Amino acid sequence: MLRKLTIFFIFLLILTSFPIYQALANVYASNIRFTNPDGKTPFDGSFADKTGVLIWFTLNDSASVVEVKIYHDVNPAHAKTITVYNLNWGEHKVYWDGTLDDGSIAPAGNWIVEIKAQQLGGYSAWTQVWENPVYTAPGIGLSNRDIDVNKDPNSRNFGFLYMTESTTSYQYNRMIKVNAYGTLVGEFDRSATFVNSNFDPWHLAIAKDGRTYTTYFSLKQIRVYEDVSLVDSFSLPFSPRGINVLDTVIFVSGDKYVYRIGKLGHEILSKDSLDGVGYFRDIAIDDSGYVFVAGGVSSTSYKKIYKFKWAGTSLSVIDSVELPDNVTHIVIYSGTDPNTNSDDILYARVIGANGGVFKVVFANPPSFEKLFVPSTSTSGSHAI
Repeated sequence: MLRKLTIFFIFLLILTSFPIYQALANVYASNIRFTNPDGKTPFDGSFADKTGVLIWFTLNDSASVVEVKIYHDVNPAHAKTITVYNLNWGEHKVYWDGTLDDGSIAPAGNWIVEIKAQQLGGYSAWTQVWENPVYTAPGIGLSNRDIDVNKDPNSRNFGFLYMTESTTSYQYNRMIKVNAYGTLVGEFDRSATFVNSNFDPWHLAIAKDGRTYTTYFSLKQIRVYEDVSLVDSFSLPFSPRGINVLDTVIFVSGDKYVYRIGKLGHEILSKDSLDGVGYFRDIAIDDSGYVFVAGGVSSTSYKKIYKFKWAGTSLSVIDSVELPDNVTHIVIYSGTDPNTNSDDILYARVIGANGGVFKVVFANPPSFEKLFVPSTSTSGSHAI
């Protein structure tokens, strides 16, 4: 993650996003900010007073090595590298006194902060990141319909988790924002009452425009959020479930159909069905624009993942694979190259006696591998 800080002789600090590489590691730094050494007031931009600056960042998991590199945007040879070791997940800070690696003082100008976090010799297989603090009875906890992470490192919300929480027995139905290491940032849309509310956010997807698109099943709505602010909403003639966005098109599943909806005008572009499929669930899109939809013969049997491609309004089914039980959630890991699906990996969350988390490969023929079984493998309200 990189951030730009601009130091003038009048000691004014300006924080802006700076174009950076795609974050692909198991552990990453996010929520980067700058303060004076007191840790409270914003950095005053001055090194002349010998106080320096604190550079804050959040780790989503433990890291063996964290390298903080500070360099001039015009002359990268003017640089300072600060390395720290063996940090746990959570918020951390490093102190920079304004001196460079060669001992000179950083001159005025634009400076880039780049943070690289690594796990050497392994990774954390299991990390509990959040627990629902809204309890009114024993055993009442998180009912997570869906979850996504802001993967755009140019965004100030890079690394934050966004979740839907919806059920008739787990208290409030709501949208929540969570830090990368699990602390609750806050709820930003919520039902008026505890249980049996028709305010039921189901699936969500953070699109390339940075907005979160969420389906509301009973309300027959799609709501669009810019971080925690509602910026758009519109009604549908059906109850939506899965959702994803590609360019100017919103893909939504509902009943036995996959709908293509215009992102700006909200018009239904197509209503597509497939012989023998009576129920579609979650939707994922790979880096080459192929659309994957979980579905099956009915709402009690939806074990397949279908691979689609649209050319204009013409739909073609490329392939399908059947998993051991019902597929509630699918997600695409984009690999190192965001411009091709050659290194993409599809993961599926499967519920039931044969459920678990699966890696799915659409080769010839398609195949799958069970990676692990969550402790709540029979619940439909736990996402991937």
